[in-house]
Amino acid sequence: MQFWDYFTHHQWAKSQPELRREVKAVEVGPFYAWYLSQIASRTLASTGRRLEEVDPFTPSLLNLERDWSLAGRPYYNLWPSLLPALSRLKLDADASLFTLPLDRLLLRFPKTGNPLQWEHGGHTWSVRTVLCENSRLAHDTRPGAPAVLVREGEEPPETVRGLTFWIDAGEDMLGQPVAADGPGVLRRLMYKHLVCVEGHSIEWSFEKIPAHPSTELGLIYPMEIVQAVARIVCTLCVMADDPQIVEPVVLKDDEQKYERTLDPALVEKARRRGNHGWHVGKSIEVVPHLRAASPAALYWTGEGRKVPKIRFRRGTVVHRRRLTAVPTGFEEDDEPHDPAPPAAGES
Repeated sequence: MQFWDYFTHHQWAKSQPELRREVKAVEVGPFYAWYLSQIASRTLASTGRRLEEVDPFTPSLLNLERDWSLAGRPYYNLWPSLLPALSRLKLDADASLFTLPLDRLLLRFPKTGNPLQWEHGGHTWSVRTVLCENSRLAHDTRPGAPAVLVREGEEPPETVRGLTFWIDAGEDMLGQPVAADGPGVLRRLMYKHLVCVEGHSIEWSFEKIPAHPSTELGLIYPMEIVQAVARIVCTLCVMADDPQIVEPVVLKDDEQKYERTLDPALVEKARRRGNHGWHVGKSIEVVPHLRAASPAALYWTGEGRKVPKIRFRRGTVVHRRRLTAVPTGFEEDDEPHDPAPPAAGES
């Protein structure tokens, strides 16, 4: 199974002949400080306004890319058998209970068998990756303005906790599909956030947070696709550490040996080769007649049954393995080898 990749602006810059020499040896933190300053100065010169006033999305995305890279580029591979159940699951639990297992996380969708597809402009589109994070949101009173991501050291007067995510469907800056993950093509992403406030559900965010006007530009994302992505992000927040669901990535030649031995040395071997990831749903088979019924369900566990967990009904899992560590993984920060870097997008 092949999964889509996400490549940052840092990796994109290193792939460009006119920038490669200048940025090749620049580390992640200094690169993003320089890159943002370049964009900000050009915006001020051309519009007379600050970058955040003209485009609040680009700084948020670039800051997330920086923080995700510095955190080790953690990612999950989402297998297609899992996606129909999670994308339809109704999440009526209190939104304050939803927190990603890592503060920044990349979700990689399969290149084949992905049910999150739709038609627009004569093309078939599908969700390729979702870069998401646990965030603090400062309320912005300007009409149509997105909530502002609060970074360490900032102290706005009022903030709420949220989940923010960026969807890449392979749209270039002109609104056309990128056929493959080739280098040199900047992407336009869809930004969304959910407010995780006690007393409200995730469903409440679907109903109460208005769409930004830029959603009408370029690729149109159907509401059911955006909500499906949001549900998947949220279910990963509360999915139990189930050894039948989440398993570490090992090298292909080592898969059978790992299934027999569960040797953690094979996981470390894969990480040394740059395969720092985890599979989610690889060992699940969704039987066709169960798809409509959704074999995934939200259960209440713990003391007083106040802790939500996602579990799968008996008969769904066809292989049993156990975890050797926390269900997280890391994607090695290497030179770009295939995919193109995404660019700032719109809500």
